[in-house]
Amino acid sequence: MSNWFIVILAGVVVAYVFSRINIHINIQYRRTADDDDLWVHIYLLRRFLVYRLHVPVIEVTKSSSLPWLKSELHAPREKVKTYPKRERRFVKRVLNIYLHHPKKWRTLMRKFRHYRNLYYAFVNQLAKNVYCEKLKCKITYGSEDAAQTGVMIGAFWAVSGLAINGIRRHLAFLRRPEIKIIPSFGKNSFDIDFLCIFRLTVGHVIIASLKLVNFKYKGAAGDG
Repeated sequence: MSNWFIVILAGVVVAYVFSRINIHINIQYRRTADDDDLWVHIYLLRRFLVYRLHVPVIEVTKSSSLPWLKSELHAPREKVKTYPKRERRFVKRVLNIYLHHPKKWRTLMRKFRHYRNLYYAFVNQLAKNVYCEKLKCKITYGSEDAAQTGVMIGAFWAVSGLAINGIRRHLAFLRRPEIKIIPSFGKNSFDIDFLCIFRLTVGHVIIASLKLVNFKYKGAAGDG
């Protein structure tokens, strides 16, 4: 009996230690001239890289006067490109269902709401235990018109203030956000350097996942 007790106790200790492991999510976006780069790094204990995503170029394409994003993704073992033409075909098919097949559209919307609710349940549970360790944003904007530069700088300050207040409602900041908005008079420029680091634990992810499973089970029982 004592051996079983030791095994169970050891299992509980290991599970607790594992649940307290920190996960850090680093999101960095940089815009210089016409180049856009986005990095997403996920670490365990700040040392072990679990996942990496790099979007080196974000290009806006146009088709029938409609803008469309085109990008290239770099994951650890693969290189993935987006295909605007294929994505536009998908949108057209969805519009066709909406316009010509109302029953299919209602079924599609029910499924969409179901998975949207699952997503909200998971994110809301996870957000309760996510902390923002660092948020830094530096924006440099300028134009040949000094008045326009002044107006845009004021607008950037207003938007950044609203964004920070909105984030504070959902996440706790461990450090004061660092926001810099720099005017560049007499020169056309728009550069962004953004860095945000989130922290949570493996235990919080497990709890959010269990809540997701419970929410899904209740939803299935309710439908039945």
